Amino acid sequence: MKTIYKVLSFLLTIPLIITLSIFTISNSDITFISFWPLESKFYIPVWALALSFFLLGLFLGCLLMILNKIINYLK
Repeated sequence: MKTIYKVLSFLLTIPLIITLSIFTISNSDITFISFWPLESKFYIPVWALALSFFLLGLFLGCLLMILNKIINYLK
């Protein structure tokens, strides 16, 4: 069962990496982020914004998995 899981996760990881690479290369436009009470704007490329949200989600997902393991260990 672990072997099937490893093969399936590998087969899903490769298309995800290819898709993110193509998305990163093709989106070179500049966008801005502004925070409501402040007047300043931060200009950032779309690919950097997308990758930063992806990495933030990856980090939060790993953090939640670790917290879940800790909670299950304490039970």
